[in-house]
Amino acid sequence: MALKKVGFFFEFSADAHRSQLESLMRTVPHSREQDIVAYLSAGKNFGVVPLTQFDNQIDPPKSLGEIVLVSDGEWIWPTSLTYFVQTYHIDLPEQFVEHMSSHNWRMSEQIEVEAQLIEGHVEL
Repeated sequence: MALKKVGFFFEFSADAHRSQLESLMRTVPHSREQDIVAYLSAGKNFGVVPLTQFDNQIDPPKSLGEIVLVSDGEWIWPTSLTYFVQTYHIDLPEQFVEHMSSHNWRMSEQIEVEAQLIEGHVEL
């Protein structure tokens, strides 16, 4: 089963990154934002992308450090997604929010993340 990607803003140019985030920004947090942040923070390590992630919403852009990917076995996201949810209260795909809710906002302890290619990426 292919992992479902969310929050891969680093794949966009700086301008596209800004535009994408602006379209997802909310003025108020999601009613379950704390639960969402806890779930995102508990993802199991999947790997590291040899790039640095930036917050391009501010000038000069803020470095968020290396891109670490985490997963719950069904979805995959960079750890920086937590930052964007907390800072900009971005909307996440409803399917992902429902998935987190259906797991009572808790990451399973029994998750095994198998090495696999992520859609749109090339094996080296």
